[in-house]
Amino acid sequence: MEQELDPELQKQPEEAAEAEAAETAEAAEVPAEATPAEPTYPEIAAALGKYYDDLSRLIRITKAKDETIAKLSKEVQSYREGFAMKLAKPLATELIALREDYRKTMRDVDTYAKSAADVKKYCGYIVSDLEDQLANCGVTIENDVYCIGGVSIWEKECRKQTAAFAPVEAAPVAEAEETTQGEPTLSAVLARVEAGNARLVALLTANEQADANLLGYVNYAAAIDDNYADAFLLPLYRALATVQIAVREYTDALGEQITEENKAEKYAGALQIALDGIDGILTQAGVTIVTDPSDNYDLATNRLVKAIPTDDPAKDKKVAFRYTDCYLYDGKVLYPCKVDVYRYTPKN
Repeated sequence: MEQELDPELQKQPEEAAEAEAAETAEAAEVPAEATPAEPTYPEIAAALGKYYDDLSRLIRITKAKDETIAKLSKEVQSYREGFAMKLAKPLATELIALREDYRKTMRDVDTYAKSAADVKKYCGYIVSDLEDQLANCGVTIENDVYCIGGVSIWEKECRKQTAAFAPVEAAPVAEAEETTQGEPTLSAVLARVEAGNARLVALLTANEQADANLLGYVNYAAAIDDNYADAFLLPLYRALATVQIAVREYTDALGEQITEENKAEKYAGALQIALDGIDGILTQAGVTIVTDPSDNYDLATNRLVKAIPTDDPAKDKKVAFRYTDCYLYDGKVLYPCKVDVYRYTPKN
């Protein structure tokens, strides 16, 4: 008698076959992991080309920055005398020369005041001298109005800088990531090149932002300089205009007042107005006038004009005659005192 199989056991081979078929179909639906294609030679060449182009640009920028830093250092060194003196030095130098000329004339006023007509003419020269100094400062006289750029110096206001410059911080440059050790592939090389290129781009961007910040600071400093220039120089120009007006009014009022007897006195009066005014302007500009120095010859503050022989050893290296005063700014000699000095010469 044929033995019957258990129905459940009969189904197992069929189900096993179906399950195997289902697994095979499911496996077919899931693609195998794709192997990345290696970059081609043109791709690597392009990546390397961009990398070295950016590297060359960075080197050029760095070199330019070094040159700029050296130039700025030299400019900073040239400002040792001080910003205010840089502004006032041209005017101060001219006024010092004018002052010494007037002092020399004052010492010999009788010689120059030969006639009343000469005195009127020479007083007019003082007015012209001061007007020329104003013109050198950019101050013009139009219908008795003293102007800079068409604006009266009495009404002109200093420019005001209100907005401070705010620099933009450049994004920090990320450190290069370490690559995994192992056998190098073209993909790994290209990835490293791309990472290096990104770092260079970040450095270049930081440099560009630094340049923008530097330009912003330069423009801001220029605006501040303009404000200081106006605030410092404009009062000096007004003072100089005041002196010129005073001498002009004194000269215009001479008229019949001047005679052959008082011609030297009248000329000295015009010179004194100019001298007092110039002294005040120089002091206002920060210049110290040394009028009564020591009788000993000082190499730092004196300039030798000529040596005067003497057989008196006590007079050796003593000042025999002073032609000019000495002018200092911030303790530094702006204009030395011109002197004659005794030099001991023993008798034979």
